[in-house]
Amino acid sequence: MIGKNLGNRESTDAEVLQVIEKFIKNANEIQTILLKNNKDTSNVISEIIVLSKYLPQKMSREELENVVKDIIEALKDINSEVQMGKVMSVLKNSYGGMYDGKLASEIVRKELVK
Repeated sequence: MIGKNLGNRESTDAEVLQVIEKFIKNANEIQTILLKNNKDTSNVISEIIVLSKYLPQKMSREELENVVKDIIEALKDINSEVQMGKVMSVLKNSYGGMYDGKLASEIVRKELVK
């Protein structure tokens, strides 16, 4: 797969995972439309199953909470919600594709407000 900067490099694992997740999201949207119109969804479901096999297992809430706490502790100067981007950046660089983004934001925000 060609990287995002006009093919001058190989794609990163995180970029490939983003593409697969986007395909799955689109397939889920198509499935919803087909169901509303009483159409067969078996092909779309098969596509989702195949694509899902290429994704790593997502961290549980507990695992993600522990990782976020470790990141905040390692960064030391993080003490307010304003610095949330620093934590999210480290999380993305270290664990991209292995967690739910909304859940991660919620956990980081909660930890920084303590």
